[in-house]
Amino acid sequence: MRFKLIMALADDDYTEAIVKAAREAGATGCTVITSARGEGLKPGKTFLGLDLAGARDLILFLVAEPLSRTILE
Repeated sequence: MRFKLIMALADDDYTEAIVKAAREAGATGCTVITSARGEGLKPGKTFLGLDLAGARDLILFLVAEPLSRTILE
């Protein structure tokens, strides 16, 4: 059996809704890494050395390949 990894980076307010939707589509579980931070081409804005970006969660789903498209959509 082949597997695919689906990664989602979302505001912490939406984590539960994403996990619930994935479970309804066939996902059996996930891993949530809280307070993830990313950086693009340009550094994020800061105020007196404090990061202004909101907290984000990294959600990882390891799913069977036939279910991956359904869960992703």
